[in-house]
Amino acid sequence: MSLQPATIHQLDHDGMLALTDRSPARAESAFRQAQTLAAAVTKLAAGCQNVFICGMGGSAISGDLWRASLGQQESRPMTVQRGPGLPAWVCPDTLAVFLSYSGNTAETLDAYHRAQETGCRIVGISSGGQLSRSLRESGRLLVPVPPGMQPRAALPEIFFSLLGATSLCDGLTPGERAAVAAWEAMAKVVSAEGNGQDGQAQALARSFNETTPYLLGLTPHTVAVAQRWQTQINENAKLMALVAAFPEMTHNEIVPLHAMTPAPYHLVLFRESETHPLVRAQLDITLAMLADRWQGVSELEGSGGPLLARQMSLVTLGDYVSIYQALLRGLDPTPVGAIQQLKARMQAASPASP
Repeated sequence: MSLQPATIHQLDHDGMLALTDRSPARAESAFRQAQTLAAAVTKLAAGCQNVFICGMGGSAISGDLWRASLGQQESRPMTVQRGPGLPAWVCPDTLAVFLSYSGNTAETLDAYHRAQETGCRIVGISSGGQLSRSLRESGRLLVPVPPGMQPRAALPEIFFSLLGATSLCDGLTPGERAAVAAWEAMAKVVSAEGNGQDGQAQALARSFNETTPYLLGLTPHTVAVAQRWQTQINENAKLMALVAAFPEMTHNEIVPLHAMTPAPYHLVLFRESETHPLVRAQLDITLAMLADRWQGVSELEGSGGPLLARQMSLVTLGDYVSIYQALLRGLDPTPVGAIQQLKARMQAASPASP
């Protein structure tokens, strides 16, 4: 049975679905606002030898998507760190990007404070908190985003602010414009499922509510998409999901999967037209070996033309799937009680920590 508007209204108290419906417009707005700082960011990054990105959870995924969207075009090493501390190689020739929607993420702040001591080039994206305050007070670059959302729901703001701040183009480039269009097209189709129409997103949601999804990416950018799906399922649907990268999984996870008859997973294969021939050949053999092991199989491929557009169309679908999972289980997708409880306990254990 399809979700009805009345049911959604009753369960989705904080409007996660409606906020997701507005994602394309929010992304375009964030891009244009961040572009006003593009010249300053470009000047700051001139001559840098490597890029260090730090964030956690719903903020960090924008770093993964950014790095993956650049693909092999980026000549400088880029690292996304989730956690405190700082690598020894961070130096004055490093561009350090700190992503914290709240501005109070303890792990990100720890890395940020250490980075200040190295003389590296620092830029932050945040809606407020200690990170925004420190960046302003020290005269460092801050790309502000609107407050008042769950960090995971702010991906349009954080990711497209990152794109805008690192672009010197006048308005959206063809790649970003195509990405917003692909996002909008997918959102239009999938959001209609919230008006009593059944479709792909709700079908996947029902399947994932019955068996754990095994999210398999074939390229760096589809692995980043799979990671976004996983964390959205974790937080919105309050359920587990597994992520694997191909062909890496053929060197380890294929062993237990092949031994299970069947495996308790639904395979979600994120296909990609720009897949290496060796990987394609290896995939065909692997799929044949595991053909009867899955509870179900779904093959997905991004739409919209350029890589960034394909990436965003898949991200959008995953966001809706995870929200529909929660609603189909009679849950509000927004609350993340365990995360809030952990933060409260950490604060109580160490009052001086952020």
